[in-house]
Amino acid sequence: MAIQVNSLSSRLAHSSEENVAGANERARLAAHVALLEATNAELNRVAQDDKRVRELEVANLKENVRALADQVSAKTIEIDLMLRSTIWKSTSVLRRVGHRSPRVSRAGRQALKLLKWSANFELRQKLSEAIATRRKYRAEELAARDIQLPTLAFDERTCLDGDGYAEMGEDEAVEWPIDRPLVTIVITSFNYGHFVADAVDSVLAQTLDDIEVIVVEGGSTDPASREQTLTLKRPKTRVIAQAEAHQVGANRNFGISQARGKYICCLDADDLLKPTYIEKAVFLLETYGYDVVSCAMQQFGGADEKVGILDEPLLADMLEGNHVLTCAVFRRSLWRKAGGYRDTDRAITGHIYEDWLFWARLAAMGARIHNMSKEHLFLYRRHGPSMSTQSDLHSMAIHRKLISQALGELITPAAYRNSRVAAAADRRPDNAVVNFLGELQVSGENLRSCWLSLLP
Repeated sequence: MAIQVNSLSSRLAHSSEENVAGANERARLAAHVALLEATNAELNRVAQDDKRVRELEVANLKENVRALADQVSAKTIEIDLMLRSTIWKSTSVLRRVGHRSPRVSRAGRQALKLLKWSANFELRQKLSEAIATRRKYRAEELAARDIQLPTLAFDERTCLDGDGYAEMGEDEAVEWPIDRPLVTIVITSFNYGHFVADAVDSVLAQTLDDIEVIVVEGGSTDPASREQTLTLKRPKTRVIAQAEAHQVGANRNFGISQARGKYICCLDADDLLKPTYIEKAVFLLETYGYDVVSCAMQQFGGADEKVGILDEPLLADMLEGNHVLTCAVFRRSLWRKAGGYRDTDRAITGHIYEDWLFWARLAAMGARIHNMSKEHLFLYRRHGPSMSTQSDLHSMAIHRKLISQALGELITPAAYRNSRVAAAADRRPDNAVVNFLGELQVSGENLRSCWLSLLP
């Protein structure tokens, strides 16, 4: 009997423990269920909030698209009225002549300037300045006649093999691949490591973000500058380095050789770009079929001066002076055809502007150049000694002679004629904006139709 009682007591105790464990388990499960329900409720709340935010964003986007559509409609009406106006029709002959002959157009603008100066009582002052500039030019030319030109020799580390006349490449006539940047900006630094971050940031602030940035450390002799450049960390930015010191042309070629963009923009590490520059330049390149586009300059730092530039320089203009800025945006295929930038052997020839020589070579090959002459989007830093104050830098008159000599057989009557024809040509493609809209693709799906679907 005692044994049975003990056994029953044990079973009761075990049953009680199981009941307690079960109760604990049920309580734990209940707490877990409550937590899941609370989590689910929070997720639902967050999802509803996200949905409301997206709906608001879509509503704002639709409103913006409608506003843009209204603006386009208004501008279209204005343009239509302008095209129908008597003044526009009566000046059609002048516009055609100006388009076909940039020199005539330039002469017309100069005549308008004379009228403006006369109206503002500035004619005498402006003419005096122009006469002084012309006299200086003639004095330089006369002085250059008595100077023996140095032997023209190039630094062999910079030259590429060009292959003749520059024509539109096959890769430029089709939609640019979505997995490649439209523009590559090459920033070169030689002992300017303390400026590099500012230059890169000015590029990353561009309104066109379909870009990549390549920073070239050009073999700086200042270890601190080299370290600052090599340790730079920025989005969309790669830093590459030369093992030893190279001239700026070689550094640009090194960066461009690794570029993936359709267009190239070169920038010195101590200079800056205004935010809309790349977008405006690429719009002109894509829409009007130009080969090279730059802008006017604004100095900063040691000076605060705006510097103008010719609208559409021809080959003849490029042989007289450098009318394209360092930061010009150009087709990468032209860089290859022209043989890249070319540095002179400074021990033999001294220094000549490698960018002037490059632009003049492109002009001789038939490239079509346009400058946004009213927009000062390039910020040129004035500080301390610069390339323009180097002791081995020749005068402008010597520069002109050496550049003409360097271009050699490219300077022909046919080249002058081709330059004029290219300036007057209408190369506007049918799919002008396709590369601007291409970056709106996600997971291989083209979203351009989505923009159109937002319209009522």
